[in-house]
Amino acid sequence: MSLVYPALGVEAIKSVPTPSRGAGLSAYAVFFDLALAIAGPAMGAIALGQGYDWIFF
Repeated sequence: MSLVYPALGVEAIKSVPTPSRGAGLSAYAVFFDLALAIAGPAMGAIALGQGYDWIFF
């Protein structure tokens, strides 16, 4: 994660106009954190229902 987060952040900032870079980086951080917050419980539910093999598929 130490290289993925900044690398994706650079790509996100490149697609935003210069005056809106702060808002673009904030939106990137919010959606990245939201994805991490959803992924853990979702994988836990899959592990309970389908077994641990499905998580590492």
